[in-house]
Amino acid sequence: LIRSRAPSMKVVVGERVVLGPDNLQVEDHDTPPEELHYLVISKPNNGYLTLGERPESVTSFTQYDVNHGRLHFTQQGEPSTGVFYFNVTDGHHR
Repeated sequence: LIRSRAPSMKVVVGERVVLGPDNLQVEDHDTPPEELHYLVISKPNNGYLTLGERPESVTSFTQYDVNHGRLHFTQQGEPSTGVFYFNVTDGHHR
């Protein structure tokens, strides 16, 4: 079951914010959150994603990371509307 809505948030230039389950939530009743993988197919155009306290940009993360406040978005550059795109897989289906 896929339920989707266009999530949005406002972020101050240079600010780092947590992307939590209120922002991203995927459920698969036969797959635990740590096995639900998001694969970024188009990086944010006005910032970057990181995990935990690590400063490196990431292109994959899990629902477990999201649920536990480990995924962050840092806004960079000029104020603008930003987007990023991803696929989600349970290892068997996308």
